[in-house]
Amino acid sequence: MSNTASKWVAGLFIVGALGVGVPWSIGQKVESDFRAAIAAAPDHYPYPVSLLRYERGLFSSVAETQQMFDIGPDPDDITIDDDGNPVMPPSRLVPLTLHHAISHGPRLDGIRLARFVNTLKLEDKLQKAVSRVFGTAEPVTLTVDIGFGGGASGALVSPAVDTTLPADGDAKASHILWSGLTGRFSMNGDHLVASLDAPGLKIDDNAFVIGPVTMKTDLTAVADTVWTGTFGSTFASFSANGAAGAVSLSDLHVDSDTTDTSGILHSGATVTFKEMRFNEVSVSDSRLRLMLDRIGTQALAELSRTLNRYTAQQAGKTPDATDLQRMFDAMKPSLAALATRQPIFAVEDLSFTSPQGKVQFSGQVQYLGDGNFEDFAVGTDVAAGARLAAPLALIDLMLQMRASKAVIPGPDGEPIQLSAEQIAASAQASLDGAIAQGLLTVDGDRASTVIEFKGGALTVNGKPLGAQPI
Repeated sequence: MSNTASKWVAGLFIVGALGVGVPWSIGQKVESDFRAAIAAAPDHYPYPVSLLRYERGLFSSVAETQQMFDIGPDPDDITIDDDGNPVMPPSRLVPLTLHHAISHGPRLDGIRLARFVNTLKLEDKLQKAVSRVFGTAEPVTLTVDIGFGGGASGALVSPAVDTTLPADGDAKASHILWSGLTGRFSMNGDHLVASLDAPGLKIDDNAFVIGPVTMKTDLTAVADTVWTGTFGSTFASFSANGAAGAVSLSDLHVDSDTTDTSGILHSGATVTFKEMRFNEVSVSDSRLRLMLDRIGTQALAELSRTLNRYTAQQAGKTPDATDLQRMFDAMKPSLAALATRQPIFAVEDLSFTSPQGKVQFSGQVQYLGDGNFEDFAVGTDVAAGARLAAPLALIDLMLQMRASKAVIPGPDGEPIQLSAEQIAASAQASLDGAIAQGLLTVDGDRASTVIEFKGGALTVNGKPLGAQPI
C-alpha cells in the first residue's frame, strides 16, 4: 500500500473512531448529568421524582421519569375510632409520567450537546379523554437543547384545536376552540429569559372564554432556588357563564420584581384588573401590591430546600406523619436564620372602585425578635399597622348585610325576620357607635381608620385600646 493510501486509510479510521466515540462519550455524560439531576430533585422540587428507565444508544437515548403529586386523602375513606375521633387514611398520590426522547452529539439540524423532546405519557383513561380533544397529536411538547457550553434553550408548544366533542351520557356536546400555545426560553449560566403566548380558549362559544394570555420573565439565580428579576403576565379577558350566573374579568395584569442587595432580598408583586363583574355586581380599577423585605438570600434558599425535601419525603403518608409541628421542626433552623433579618410583609396598596366609591387599604407586619422562637412574644416581637378608607355608603351596606343575618328569637322561640326599617336602624346604630368610640373617622361621605400595634399596645386612630403589654 502506498504512503498516500495509508494516510487516507488512517484518516478514515480516525474519522470513524471520532464518529462513534464522540457521540458515545457525549451520551454517557448526558446520562450521568440526567441521573444526577433526578437524584438532586428533592432539594429543588416538592414532589417525588423517580427515573423509571434510561436506555442509552449511540446517537439517541430514551428515558422516562415519574412525578408523584399528593392530592390528600379520599374523604370517603375517613373513618371514626372508638373515641369518636376521625382516622385519616393515607394521602393519595397521582402519578405523572414524562417520556424523554434524547439525541446527543452534533446533528445536521444544529450543533449541541443534546436535545430533549419531552412529552406526557398518560394513563389509559386520561389518555382517552385527552385524545378526544387533541386526536393523535401531543397535547404539549417541551423541547430543550443543551449547548456544549452548558447553556440551554427550548420551546413549549401545544397545537391548536377546533373540535366538537359529541354527547356522552349525561354530558352534552361541547365545542372547543383552543388557539394553541407557544413558549420559548433560554438560559445561560444563571440567567433565564422566557416568554409564553396563548391566543385563547373558548368552550361552547361564550360559555367559557379566556385569552389572549402572555407571560414574560427575566430572572437571575443568586442562590440555589432563589431568583431575582422580573415576571409579567397579562390576561386580556376571562368570562364564564353557568347556573350560578355570569362572571367576567378584563385586563388582568400580574407583575413581580425581586432584587438582591448585599444578600438581602426585596420582592414585590402587583395584580391589577380593569373590571370584575359577577352578574350585576362589579368592581373596577383594582390594584393589589404586596411586598416582602429584609429577607436573607441564603436563609431563604435553605428554607426552600428544607421544605422541598420534607414535602417530597412525606408525600403519600398519613396526616399524622405530615402534621404542621413536624414540618415546623424540620424548618426551624432555616426559619430562625430568616427571622434574624427582622423581615417585613406589607400590603402596600389594596384598592378598588365599587358602585359606592373607592376603597383603599394598606398595612404591614414586621418581626422584631432575634430568631429564637422558644421565647416568642407577640408584644415584643411583632409590630403591625394598617390604614383603611372607604365610602360611608359601602360601610352602611356591609353593616346592613350583617344585621340582616342576625337571629332574634321571638316570644315563641322562633326566629323573627327583621324588617327593612329594623335592619337599617341596626346598621345605623352600629355605625354611630363606631364613630362615637373613635373607631372610625368621618370626612364628608368617607370614613377611615388607622390601626397600630407596637410594644404590646394597640391603638385605633391614636386612641389606646388594650394598652397593657402582652
